[in-house]
Amino acid sequence: MVHFIDQNDLTEKVLPGYYCIGCGACTAIEDSPFQIKMNEKGQYCAYISDSSVKLYHRIASVCPFSEKAINESQIALKLFGHQATYHDHIGYFINANAGYVAEGKFRELGSSGGVAKWLLYELLRRDKVDAVIQVAQNLSADKDGILYKYSVSNTLDDVLNGSKSAYYPVEMSEALAYIRKNPGRYAITGIPCFIKAIRLLSVAEPIFKERIVYTIGLVCGHLKSKSYAEMIGWQLGVPPGGLSYIDFRKKIPGKRANQKGVEVKSKLPLALKGPDIVQNLFGTNYNHGFFQYHACNFCDDVVAETADISVGDAWLPEYLPDGQGTSVVVIRQAGIAQLVKDAIREKRVVFQPLNPERVVESQAGGFRQRREGLAYRLQLMEKEQQWYPPKRVKPNSRHLNAKRKKIYQLRMQMTSQSHELFDQAKKAGRFEIFQEGMQLLIDQYQRLYRPTTGRRIKRAILRRTHRWLGWPKQI
Repeated sequence: MVHFIDQNDLTEKVLPGYYCIGCGACTAIEDSPFQIKMNEKGQYCAYISDSSVKLYHRIASVCPFSEKAINESQIALKLFGHQATYHDHIGYFINANAGYVAEGKFRELGSSGGVAKWLLYELLRRDKVDAVIQVAQNLSADKDGILYKYSVSNTLDDVLNGSKSAYYPVEMSEALAYIRKNPGRYAITGIPCFIKAIRLLSVAEPIFKERIVYTIGLVCGHLKSKSYAEMIGWQLGVPPGGLSYIDFRKKIPGKRANQKGVEVKSKLPLALKGPDIVQNLFGTNYNHGFFQYHACNFCDDVVAETADISVGDAWLPEYLPDGQGTSVVVIRQAGIAQLVKDAIREKRVVFQPLNPERVVESQAGGFRQRREGLAYRLQLMEKEQQWYPPKRVKPNSRHLNAKRKKIYQLRMQMTSQSHELFDQAKKAGRFEIFQEGMQLLIDQYQRLYRPTTGRRIKRAILRRTHRWLGWPKQI
């Protein structure tokens, strides 16, 4: 790994290298000179407000992409190593499951099986916490243009009104400031790097360890900029700047679990657009990496390994036909494990045990991107003598053939170009500038997935052989 010993970790490595994820942990250190603002790409990022303050080393220790921070495995070992089993992809776990909430409207109101929302509700109902910190629709969106933000939920109704999955930039600085000022017990949700930042912050500032008593991690593909929502809205008839609301996970009766509906509302004239199936819209394939944060290309945690419990979509064949949704759930904390066990016995939730390999299979694309893909990206950084955050994955390119390397190169190119072309399209008021430019890259990308002539012939022979023998279709 490339090191620059004389450089400040945050101001000369993380920030100029675009490795800041905008989580806001750096602002929560007492007397911190950092603030979180949205940049021109529609991504949250840290900015320094007073360069005379010398707290960089301490602040760097809470940054999830700093070389001063310990990694996810080291954090999780301290938290869960005494009571859980370790798996090299999902971290420590007591048990893993696939399932959904059977009681109430949690499954209807939540993403996939409604487990995250139900758990927050249960923790508050059972007086395990005084409030929960979750992402919710921003009621001031018409004024500031920000559609989602972290909010404090003190009542059960507030919890139910929290958002489903929001593929939208958020940051925690206001929520962390609230926790510091208001004594109490809190549960908080977050994507993997945000939960890691909270764990690091809890060491540097013990007040957060005392007050944040539960962490609920969300399985993550990558974090999107504000432009992703604008791109969807534009295609549904609401141009950039006109959105007042977007639902990224509208459940449509009769559709499969992976056929997610999207619905938007415009500011003026007030109108509801959609829902439409996300696959019908340009730019929504997560594998293409449109509007992704640069830092996400250097993350090796898919399932929030430092969280007490992790929840995501069970993208497994047997669960896809059920359009109501099924969650994959990894439990690491004993108290939550008991709470879920009680709910299973009382038939309030329907869970099936899932072995770790099936959890990995449910997020196979994400793990490929953050294992074999990350190793290749790190190798490229080594070749260019560029600094990158310390990772558990080691730089390597020998495991990839030329085609796989080109796939990962194109993903990085699509991410970079999506920001630039969408900005051009907005300035010109013409969506086709963005679509036509990105389609050229998508075409190159899709050609790499087409089987060679030899492979097509082999597959055709196998199909005919299976039919002749009367075997079930296998390919």
